[in-house]
Amino acid sequence: MIFGVHGAVRCHELPFVHLEHVKEYTRDGQTLLYVTLPRTKNKKPRSFVNNNHERVKIVKKYLSLRPKKIVASRFFYRYTKGKPFNSFIGRNKFADMPRETALHLNLPNPELYTGNFIKCNKYLCYKYRLQ
Repeated sequence: MIFGVHGAVRCHELPFVHLEHVKEYTRDGQTLLYVTLPRTKNKKPRSFVNNNHERVKIVKKYLSLRPKKIVASRFFYRYTKGKPFNSFIGRNKFADMPRETALHLNLPNPELYTGNFIKCNKYLCYKYRLQ
């Protein structure tokens, strides 16, 4: 969800992010994440920078929890019942995550939360205070 909201990434773009596409930089004492999206809807690679300290910490923690037994380079892998598997998250799972989150938060009409919700532009984030 961090990549989707901050980088306006579509569900079908997320499965193609690999470890080498996420780089950490430090500038003026601030840690930044530079994310490259190799496959996009327009067939042109693009990138974005995440400079939100809390979100950078979450992504770094996710990377630190990555088990050594996972040898493939895809960035997002599957967790089931709190345990990692040597299996990766695909397009359909990403598209279902907003609905699952709405169910977990007991929001009304969770079926209305679709994969399109992941690609949230800055205006909507500001409007609904999601920043």
